[in-house]
Amino acid sequence: MERQIFADPISGITGTILCGNQVVGDTDLRPDLEALVDNKIFIIDVSVPHKNNSHVFEEARNRKISKYHPLLAHFHLASYSNVEIIIKLVDALGSWDRNNEKFLRKICMDFYLNVLRTLYISDTIRWSQDINIQHLIGAVQHWLFELCSFFGCVTSRKPRRVNIVNCSLFSLFVCSPCVLE
Repeated sequence: MERQIFADPISGITGTILCGNQVVGDTDLRPDLEALVDNKIFIIDVSVPHKNNSHVFEEARNRKISKYHPLLAHFHLASYSNVEIIIKLVDALGSWDRNNEKFLRKICMDFYLNVLRTLYISDTIRWSQDINIQHLIGAVQHWLFELCSFFGCVTSRKPRRVNIVNCSLFSLFVCSPCVLE
């Protein structure tokens, strides 16, 4: 993935996408997105737990933070002293973790926060439903195939793995592919 510059003219936030869904260094870790905003690296990963209580959200967040902790050393060696791991959580039925908003408030205005929250929840529900249907009947849903074809990230009607992180959450950054090999 080439480095892509993004900018929000209203808030004045600018940054660079460093990597998306790619292995970082020699760690074999693949976070959903890495962004450089105001000389700070954000390692962003999304998790969709199947239960919707705060205990499950906290457990999932801690598990992901410990998983991506080796990346902090990787970026410190690359002369980035300010690195933060951001974990986004929405359960498969659309429960929103309020901790998601801390990072979003740093990079967008409240209006965009409300729009992103709505898109994030509705897309997570839709993707979860379609993944379950795909699992049950073995066929990719029509709208999913069309969306993936639009982004050029699918070559057959039976992708092996579907990444439910689509453009909603990272619309301020970059549209990431929705189907990975």
